[in-house]
Order: sequence, then C-alpha cells, then structure tokens
Amino acid sequence: MQKKIHPIDTFAGEKLRQARLTLGLSQDSVAKQLMHPITFQQIQKYERGSNRLSASKLWEFAEVLRVPPEFFFPTSDHTCMLCENPSEVHLLQIFRTLSKARQNALLLLMESE
Repeated sequence: MQKKIHPIDTFAGEKLRQARLTLGLSQDSVAKQLMHPITFQQIQKYERGSNRLSASKLWEFAEVLRVPPEFFFPTSDHTCMLCENPSEVHLLQIFRTLSKARQNALLLLMESE
C-alpha cells in the first residue's frame, strides 16, 4: 500500500522549494549549509512532501533560507483548502515532476479554458 502524503507536508515542501529557488540555491548547496548537513536527495524528498520535516530541520532551513519558521506553514484558509481537496494536492505533485516546458504548456492549456 502506498503511503499517503499529508497536504501540510506537501505545502511545507513547496515552500522550501520556493524559498530555495528565490535565493538561487541548489538543493546540494542548501543541504551542505545546514547545521546538520544532509544529502540533496533528502531535500528532494522534503520538497515533494514524501518525507516529513522535523521541527529542528525546519528551523535549520528557515535559518539558511532567511525566512521565519512560520513561512513553511499555511494560513488557516490554505489548510482548509488543502485538506478538502486531495485532487489539487495530487495535481500539484504531478505538476512538479514535469519539465518547465511542459509546465508552461499545461498552464497555457488551463488558462485557455
């Protein structure tokens, strides 16, 4: 049986990816800057939401990425939206696996409807 990914883990992973890319950092670079370094593969798992972030690791990421720890948590409005519609979470997970070109093509298709 496949492990279900909690919407909050997906949200935190997306925020991790967003903050990392905003600073122009690679997964490997961030992994090595942590107080307790990890592999870039572990960051990939966090960003996909397939591995949960511990409180201490979340704190380390916040320090490296220069964001407050609460950056990784949704507001109550986001929480409700994510929990009510697992299809949207699944769509986001699939979207992340696509190349930039395919992501852009999909966005164009969706916006044309």
